Amino acid sequence: MEEDLQVKASLVEGDDSLPKAANMRFMAYNCSLEEEATKLTENCERFPNRNGFTEADKNFATIDSNEKNGGISVASQAALDWWSKKSQWPSLKGIASNDNEAIPFLLVVNLCKKGDTSFYNVACIYGRGLEVGRELYKEGPAPCTNCTECYKGVLCKKVL
Repeated sequence: MEEDLQVKASLVEGDDSLPKAANMRFMAYNCSLEEEATKLTENCERFPNRNGFTEADKNFATIDSNEKNGGISVASQAALDWWSKKSQWPSLKGIASNDNEAIPFLLVVNLCKKGDTSFYNVACIYGRGLEVGRELYKEGPAPCTNCTECYKGVLCKKVL
């Protein structure tokens, strides 16, 4: 979750492909989403390769295990891979909600073994996706201007 929060925080500054964000939403743990993410990963079937961002409420990945990676590093790798597809996002819809409360969120990593191979299944579930046509995030130069509680000075936990 920290990796995803850091990437969202970077949206506040904007870049060549995304405008600056004002009042970008924080994400918070949710127990029922943990159950949903666990169900996606626990059967230890490899997820299909994804060439683009197609989901507004979940992401998943399978990453081969090796002596240099572990649960935390593959979670970071998966989050960075999902965010690296930003050039493929259709009209920036469904990527990061601009809502009144923190976004319910959970990421689960499960180590799987099939025969002689080991791999990690990673699932990231958001408590709600965006509705088609809804603003992805409010553009603007000033983070946390309408927040009563802010994460690292850039992500809103609560909006006024």
